[in-house]
Amino acid sequence: MKVNKLKNFWLKLPIREKILTSVFIALIFTGIILLITGAYNNVTEVVPAGGGTWRLGEIGELSFINPVLTQTNDTDRDLEELIYNGLFRIDGQGKIMPDLAAKYEVSPDGKTYDVYLKDNVLWHDGMEFKSDDVVFTISAIQDPEYHSPLRLNWQGIVAEKINDTMVRFHLRNPYEPFLQNLTIKILPQHIWQNIQPKNFSLAEYNLKPIGTGPYRFENFQKNQSGTILNYTLEANNNYFNGKPKLQTLAFYFFENFDEAVKGLLRRDVDGLSELPLDKYSILKNRRALRIDQLILPRYYAIFFNASKNRLLGDINIREALSLVIDKQEMVKKILNNQGIVLNAPISPGFLGYSEALNQSEFDLEQAIKILNDNSWIDSDNDGIREKTLAKEKSPTKLEITLTYPRNDQLESVADFIRTSWLKLGVKISLQSLPIRDLEKDYIRPREYQALIFGNVVGIDPDLFAFWHSSQKNDPGLNLSMYSNSKVDALLEETRQNNNQEKRQSNLEMIQTIIGQDKPAIFLYNPYYLYINNSQIKGNNIKIVNYPSERLINIDSWYLNTKRVIKLSE
Repeated sequence: MKVNKLKNFWLKLPIREKILTSVFIALIFTGIILLITGAYNNVTEVVPAGGGTWRLGEIGELSFINPVLTQTNDTDRDLEELIYNGLFRIDGQGKIMPDLAAKYEVSPDGKTYDVYLKDNVLWHDGMEFKSDDVVFTISAIQDPEYHSPLRLNWQGIVAEKINDTMVRFHLRNPYEPFLQNLTIKILPQHIWQNIQPKNFSLAEYNLKPIGTGPYRFENFQKNQSGTILNYTLEANNNYFNGKPKLQTLAFYFFENFDEAVKGLLRRDVDGLSELPLDKYSILKNRRALRIDQLILPRYYAIFFNASKNRLLGDINIREALSLVIDKQEMVKKILNNQGIVLNAPISPGFLGYSEALNQSEFDLEQAIKILNDNSWIDSDNDGIREKTLAKEKSPTKLEITLTYPRNDQLESVADFIRTSWLKLGVKISLQSLPIRDLEKDYIRPREYQALIFGNVVGIDPDLFAFWHSSQKNDPGLNLSMYSNSKVDALLEETRQNNNQEKRQSNLEMIQTIIGQDKPAIFLYNPYYLYINNSQIKGNNIKIVNYPSERLINIDSWYLNTKRVIKLSE
């Protein structure tokens, strides 16, 4: 009855009053909803939730997921980062922190490292992680029958089991960056100890690994020719740092970057493990995607070899050649600003970096003045600088062959340098070679005049192999064959000193002296670029040793969220 009366009353209302009444009622209900929502939001907060699948596009083929055999295959490294752990790891901000290790102690003489292991760490098959696993892994690396590419890093080091949860490392000499060695991933002894070294690379555990990491092997699919098409990992429910948020990781393998980008745009994958620079401009403005930058401890430089071109032994020539290169313009033009200009070997974020040492040096007028002040003159209309040396009757021409690895980026860099040096009248011949031929026929025997090449100095920078006089010949990496007794002494002291302030001071002094002597022209450090769907959250990695370490905190990545009651402070 009351409903009918209300209905009749509503029907008799004028249109204007019906509209006003409807708006009033809607406002009341909206206000009630907003009050309830506001109250709910005040007592709750958004937090990451579990679940979801992340699909990553990888370039190239999977070889074997085995840290003892790891070489330069970034695809293998990516999976190792997810499946295995090291005693220590990079924190993504340039520091080394414990992983499987709980803590460590260093003897006063710096020659002994005692590493205490975390309790209750389980392998994916449920077996307990122990010090035996650590000793086995290091022994396998050191054994020449296993052919580990890491063997040189472990020469002269003894790993000793003290008990199930403690390993002692004995070093011949103090070596402060030793913790970098301990980021190597650990293998399970109970799985690998009965596999003969000759069969090590053939074992099925290289593709079906058992680790301690946040993700465990689930399955993979091959085509008829035996090529792996995709590879799936599942979250490790027993991970010692807590179960990861993402439930499933699926890896898809592409032959080249063009195919990988097509797969990304088709949404076959959520991200790419690497974004080449020539694809950057295509994808940088897409809202659904996020391009991230990593800083690696590396640099590209031009190394001078005066033994193959004695004119490069003249510091005035080297200084002029350096001043005439506009590195800011190079990084802008060639790298699309995706890199850091360098005038020294250590990049921002790493121990030893000095902003004062990385000020811009470009000065064309000063470069020309230096050459003129030192009696280098223009020759007869051919644009070549000449100088009559005291013991020679005819002028000496400035001609340089610039050698570099064959790839698109360095082709552009070499052409930029050639154009820059031509402004001084220097005749330049460019020589690009496949990296294997370059290393074998030119770098090892030091058969180049000027060489564009990149070096990786480590997250705890050790410049010894690159600038100590004892490293002038192969297998040393002193590519300028540089020799300075003061630098030698500082390099030796720095790698044995564990006082970080002293090491910072030494590294700055080393770079200052090298900058004054100019055995090389430091150019830039390119960012490592990779791309993800913008819905992926939780990744804040900035500084790493290797690209795979961008995944170091993947247990914190997430796709889903939920609201929970706020905890009282």
